[in-house]
Amino acid sequence: MPRENRKRGKKHKKGKEELTTTAESPSLHTPPLEPSWIKVVNDDESGAASHSEAPFGFVDQDVKRYLAEVDQKLVEWSEQDLDRQGALAKDDAEDRRLFLSAAMSELKDKELQAVTDPGCSVILERMIHSMDDYLVKRFMTRLVGSFETLARHRYGSHVCQTILGLAPQILRRESIDGADMLKGSSESAENLMPDTLEGLITSVCKELVNNAASLIVDPFASHVFRSVILLLSTNSWEELEVQNLEKNSLRSARSIAYREKQPKMTSIITPENAAGPRQAPIPSSFHPLARQLYDAIRAQLDDSQLRTLAFDKVASPTLQILIQVESHLLNASVNGSLVNAIVPSSKSPDQTEREYLGRLMRDSTSSHLIEKIITLVGGDKLRNIWNTYLRDDMVSLATHPTANFVIAKAIDRSDTADIQYCLNQSQKIWPDCVRNNRTGIIKAVIDRVAALLTHEELLAQMFCRTFEIEGSKYDSLLLFDNSETGNSLETHNTEELTELAQNPISSRVLDVVLSSPTTPARYKRLLTTRFNGHYHILADDRIGSRVAERLWDAADLFSQERIARSLLPHEDFLAASQYGKHFLKRLNLWLLKRRPQEWKTFQDKQRNAARTGETTVMSENTTSRTPSVATSSAPSNPRQKRKRDPSDEIDDLFNNVKTKKGGKDRKSGISME
Repeated sequence: MPRENRKRGKKHKKGKEELTTTAESPSLHTPPLEPSWIKVVNDDESGAASHSEAPFGFVDQDVKRYLAEVDQKLVEWSEQDLDRQGALAKDDAEDRRLFLSAAMSELKDKELQAVTDPGCSVILERMIHSMDDYLVKRFMTRLVGSFETLARHRYGSHVCQTILGLAPQILRRESIDGADMLKGSSESAENLMPDTLEGLITSVCKELVNNAASLIVDPFASHVFRSVILLLSTNSWEELEVQNLEKNSLRSARSIAYREKQPKMTSIITPENAAGPRQAPIPSSFHPLARQLYDAIRAQLDDSQLRTLAFDKVASPTLQILIQVESHLLNASVNGSLVNAIVPSSKSPDQTEREYLGRLMRDSTSSHLIEKIITLVGGDKLRNIWNTYLRDDMVSLATHPTANFVIAKAIDRSDTADIQYCLNQSQKIWPDCVRNNRTGIIKAVIDRVAALLTHEELLAQMFCRTFEIEGSKYDSLLLFDNSETGNSLETHNTEELTELAQNPISSRVLDVVLSSPTTPARYKRLLTTRFNGHYHILADDRIGSRVAERLWDAADLFSQERIARSLLPHEDFLAASQYGKHFLKRLNLWLLKRRPQEWKTFQDKQRNAARTGETTVMSENTTSRTPSVATSSAPSNPRQKRKRDPSDEIDDLFNNVKTKKGGKDRKSGISME
């Protein structure tokens, strides 16, 4: 072909591969593929998911609507009880009891489905708080046999925990009344009486013991297991109440936040469900059951698995409770115990064990476990932990954001020799602690010295020497019981003390000095007299006004009179001050100027009331600034016009725009009658 007839550009010939690809490409009529984020679920997977969400089947819609009406009625009664004062009438209580019994009768043979339903489970929790003992035990009878499945369920676990939380009250009543509890009035005669709650809890433990190791790592069942083990291992009902107040160990933070948004779950029949006597005995079968659960955990988990679970966020809180059971019922220092499995007891550990204990103390989860161990163990085991793992690494652990709490807990259990070692290391540790805001160790050392009543002089010397290195010239005031640091007040003039009192940080030191019962009266008197002539400057400051009130409370009657008289020329200044006006109200200067003796009597009564925890309030006549009504004993003038009630202001407003006899408004001309 001639060159002039050729077209510009290269000829693109399709290769064999491209032709094959084109031939195999989908046509325009082929439906588009599903987006990548849509997951195709097979029928088998869908059935397994639905089975895990509702292992006993789904609740009928009619039952859900009925339970919603029951919940609405319970919330309504609960709100009425908050407004009502006094006990509930007998007829009303019986009506509510019959209402709950009828609701449970409607749920017969549907309890397991309702417990695992997201909405019905919350309603059941509210109903359980108001049920009598018979209904609770009858409901729990339906759950026995499936308790492990319910404990592993997201919603069923909360219902199980609610029953276990109310179990101590029922057990206390059972210890007095035995098993002769009244049956529900709606029950038929052929229904047998449910077992005692002690027997039901025994059946639950036998159901859980075989898979105890898997329960403590389950995110839902672990909370139920903790409630069971705490109930079985308690030595007194008062101790169990204190432990139940620690919400973080029993319920998750998510569960607590959800329950706080819901209406309060309380009994609508009797307050606190009529708890039994606190001195009721613990069932004799509980401690052996706790031992069975403990032995099951120890048999199903070896030492390496326990050390791994110490870092697990789900299992670590349960291990803390098991170690508490171990210290109460067993010997935590024997071979084979949980403490020895987690913390090796060798006096010369290898590098691997040291690194493991270092990670254990520096981890935000496992550090709580090692703190619990240090709190509960004693004797040779505690001495071994201190000498082997804490003493040599104290400098690095004390400044760590997590491990410093472990060191502070160990200092709380230390003896005289260990405290002396901590004080000798203070110059290496304390400056970094202050610089990094890790002052818990310093506080622990001071508290331990005060408890042991030893090394006070060494503590004062090390404290002053350490903070002189830091450049703080006023921190020595913190150790006020020591004469060396107490005399440092006399070296500061009033201007320096005023600067201290107006600082948001150093003012806290003066607050502690003035409010501490161990501070000598000499130093309190020194502070109150040193500020004479400067109280109006101190009270005019946002921070200093609080210190001024502390000084006023710490002063005796003679010093209070001197303070009040020194402020008489500055009364107008304080009245115009944003902060000083509140301090001025406490002085009652107008009463001091007119009746000094009555002012002294009133201040003396206030001081005595403060010692006994009572409140002294001046009467309306006494607080008035008008001399004729200054005291309640002064006779009122019959000719004096009475004070108009604030409600009369509306009448005055309309009276000003009315004519004498139903006239018209002067501006609008509208009749006011």
